[in-house]
Amino acid sequence: MCRPACLAIAFVLLFTLLSPPPSPATQVQYRSVEQLGSDAQRIVRGTVVDVRPHWNESHTRIFTETSVNIAEDYKGDGSTTVRLLQFGGVVDGIRMTVAGALDWNIGEEVILFIEASLPGRHRVSGFNQGKYSVERDPVTGLSIVRQAGFSPAELVGAPLDEFRTRMPLGELLERALPSDEGGR
Repeated sequence: MCRPACLAIAFVLLFTLLSPPPSPATQVQYRSVEQLGSDAQRIVRGTVVDVRPHWNESHTRIFTETSVNIAEDYKGDGSTTVRLLQFGGVVDGIRMTVAGALDWNIGEEVILFIEASLPGRHRVSGFNQGKYSVERDPVTGLSIVRQAGFSPAELVGAPLDEFRTRMPLGELLERALPSDEGGR
């Protein structure tokens, strides 16, 4: 009597044991600071002045548009305000979450490696790797940059000995820019 039910249970258990473990939905290829600098059309220092989530035209996806006032261009040039577009956000009490999407805070000082996206808009290079928040060292007063986190996105190919989330701003720029653009 138990034979069909027992076989079904055994099959489900065997299938479960032999299945590969689930992987994160978002995988991002690691880019070194040097690669970010080479790939970015523009590297800027600025302050976040507006964060605005909104529906797309067909009301099927939520995007967040972030405006950053540019204080300094390290590579490239352009307008004094950059509008960045990314998937995800909260509108009308509905949340669309994208693993690895960046968080933005009005008033936050940032270093951004950016690329063109839609007309008049940009995106952060390397998905979320091209955003660094600027902090001041309380002892020296030097600008220290902190890279955005990657969880829950999986960063693929990141060498453990090179990956650092905090460094002096000067070191970041030296590594990101060729010597003819202000680096080494």
